[in-house]
Amino acid sequence: MPSNAFTFNACFNPRRMPKPFKVDDGSFTNNLIIGWEEPDDDGGCPITGYAVFRDDANGGNVTTEVNTVNDTQIRNNPTLRRATITNFTAASQNQNYRFMVRVFNREGYADSPYLRLVNSGNPQPVNNKVQVIKRNCTSLHVQMPTVSDDDYILSYELQIDNGLNGEFVSVGGFDFNTK
Repeated sequence: MPSNAFTFNACFNPRRMPKPFKVDDGSFTNNLIIGWEEPDDDGGCPITGYAVFRDDANGGNVTTEVNTVNDTQIRNNPTLRRATITNFTAASQNQNYRFMVRVFNREGYADSPYLRLVNSGNPQPVNNKVQVIKRNCTSLHVQMPTVSDDDYILSYELQIDNGLNGEFVSVGGFDFNTK
C-alpha cells in the first residue's frame, strides 16, 4: 500500500538582501521614498513580497513597520522596488532613523542591512535659481542654489528639458560634485 503524498520544497530563505537606498527627499517631514534591489539569492523559491521597517529614532529596534502593519501598498508585491514612507513621529526633524527592508519567499525571509537617514526636514532654497557662470556649445559651468540648511545636502542633480513635451532628463558628465 503506498504512503501519503508529500510535497517538499527544494528551497531556503532568501539570502543577502542588499542595503536599501534613498530615492527622493520628497518633503521629508511628511514622506520619504526609499528603494532597493532584489536579494542576491532568492533561496531557490520565487520572491513573494517585501516589508519595510524603521526604528523610533532613539536607537530602538528596527521593528515599526512603515505606514501601517501589513501595508497593502508594500506587502505581497514581489516586483516592488520602492516605497513611500509616511509615518514619522511628531517632532521627528533632525532625528536619525534606521530603515530595513525584509524580503519574503515561501520558506521565510531575509533582512537588509540598515539604511541610516537623518530627517533634516525640507531645506528651503534661499536663492532658488541655478546661476549659469559660463557656457559654450558643449558644457555649462553653474552654481547651484544656496539652501538655508545645507548641512544635509549630499548632492545636486541638474535636469534640462529635452524638448519633447516637457520631459526632463538629467545632465551627465559632471567633472565633480560639490555643494
